[in-house]
Amino acid sequence: MDSAWLTAWLWMWVGTTVLTVHFRMRQQATGSGLVVAYLLNLWAVHGLGAFLYVLPWWRAMDVAGLVESGFRQATAGLVGAAIGSLVVGPFVMTAFRLPPPVVGARHPEPRLAMLYVLIGIVCYLVLLPLASRIPSATALVASGWQLLVVGLALMLWKAWHDRRYTAFKIILLIALGGLPLLTVAHAGFLGYGSSAALTLLVFTAAFVRPRWKMLVAGAVLGYLGLSYYVTYMRDRGEIRAVVWEAQATVAERAVPIWRTLTDWEWLDLRNEDHLQRIDERLNQNFLVGAAVQYLETGMTMFVRGATIRDAFLAIIPRALWPEKPLAAGSGYLVSDYTGIAFAEGTSVGIGQIMEFYVNFGTVGVMVGCLIVGTLLSIFDSAAGQRLRMGDWQGFSYWYLPGIGLLNVGGSLTETSASVAAAFVTAYLANRYLLRRFRSRETPPASDSPSRA
Repeated sequence: MDSAWLTAWLWMWVGTTVLTVHFRMRQQATGSGLVVAYLLNLWAVHGLGAFLYVLPWWRAMDVAGLVESGFRQATAGLVGAAIGSLVVGPFVMTAFRLPPPVVGARHPEPRLAMLYVLIGIVCYLVLLPLASRIPSATALVASGWQLLVVGLALMLWKAWHDRRYTAFKIILLIALGGLPLLTVAHAGFLGYGSSAALTLLVFTAAFVRPRWKMLVAGAVLGYLGLSYYVTYMRDRGEIRAVVWEAQATVAERAVPIWRTLTDWEWLDLRNEDHLQRIDERLNQNFLVGAAVQYLETGMTMFVRGATIRDAFLAIIPRALWPEKPLAAGSGYLVSDYTGIAFAEGTSVGIGQIMEFYVNFGTVGVMVGCLIVGTLLSIFDSAAGQRLRMGDWQGFSYWYLPGIGLLNVGGSLTETSASVAAAFVTAYLANRYLLRRFRSRETPPASDSPSRA
């Protein structure tokens, strides 16, 4: 296939991303990095995979037509998200006076960030394995794990603005290196930890100066991250065989991970094994293209909003509706709309681009991502405003649901359930912590009577 169109779409991605990041960075007095994190997540599952197919030595050209077709839809989604975040979002905020203003500066309680971190760790390591037995608990506990990200973000913010640069570097190192290792060691999955690390990196880039240092650091960390990814994919089967063993101890889990880290492979774009590992799991374009072809040939029909309706139903907790006729996750959606059969037990996320497409085609992709970009713009600005005013609890109310919208590789039911659960989780956490760790807006009054 002539790669001219694919190259053109890639340049459009670069231009759209640069413009969006530029204008969002100019608004960082009211931002927290959520919009940029969303764009980078789209790059991770669509842009990177498309880039492989413009490399002249990459041999997997038998599916290049499907990749180009899928990437075309992803481009429509990226443009829609950019318009939503730069145009529609600010218009909605101005027209409806969103977010509500914060009255008066506040003095945050530093221990609140640590408590968010502890809640997140407990949710992930202790409660998440037990949550499946209780209706609606899984979504709440999964959102509780994201409180770890909120807590680390607040710790990074506090350390930087207190000029405790050594502490800042240590926290950032733990966030970027520790979170991916934690999710691999505990569950055998790299995606959850790497997504959390990326979110924190972009959050940090919103306030660290000079900005060119963050750009250089981001490029270096991106290369390190991809190098770790191709090395992890090489050993993934061995790691999961140990991690998924119910009786495996911490020491036993550490053995294959340590072996992976000590037998490191640096990313080499001339190495076909590395390209294959990236193409295998970081290229949603092939599946989107397969869905486009499947629908165009009449093998199945557009669902006309059925899965979007399910996404709204997913907001209703199963605890309130035990017979709710759906479950979060992509299920068999990918097979149903691509005609591709996957091995039993294989988890394949439908992704936002494909799901919007199977509902209403290219228009659905652009409008759907425009809505997501609009929502992220509002959450991004509201979280940033509250952060800079010292309202850490208010920050969590907006930032935590915003993280739920970053799930570009999952289904819309997962996303809507995560966002709804995030609001509830933030409310429960802050309600529990409010009395002891509430922000001090005014100095305490003196107990002694005044004297004339």
